[in-house]
Amino acid sequence: MTDLILDVDGVRSRWAEEVLLAVRRGGDVKAELRTKVQSVRSVFDHALECRQEYVKFLAWRVDAWLYDFVLELRDCGIAVSDATLNEVLVSEFGRVGRRLVKLESKPESRRLRWDERRLAM
Repeated sequence: MTDLILDVDGVRSRWAEEVLLAVRRGGDVKAELRTKVQSVRSVFDHALECRQEYVKFLAWRVDAWLYDFVLELRDCGIAVSDATLNEVLVSEFGRVGRRLVKLESKPESRRLRWDERRLAM
């Protein structure tokens, strides 16, 4: 399972380049982000065998991955707003995503909280 998670973390740069190419061809950044988030969620969901029991944890983990992915996109020259990140999180996780956004509206702050929680475990 660890190999799967490391692979997902390892593809961020390649996926950022794919998104850059898609956007240059007229693709929608938000749609590209949703596709990548769905892929990552599937990997983490499978690795954690979530079955609705750990949806909040899964949302936190995917949100942290998404923030790191957006940093890769910024390195490629694609700016993604906090509002877009929040919208993608809510569209993927519904009520749980809304709670995370309500708790902290800035993705960077949520990412820092994720690190704090992870280190505390």
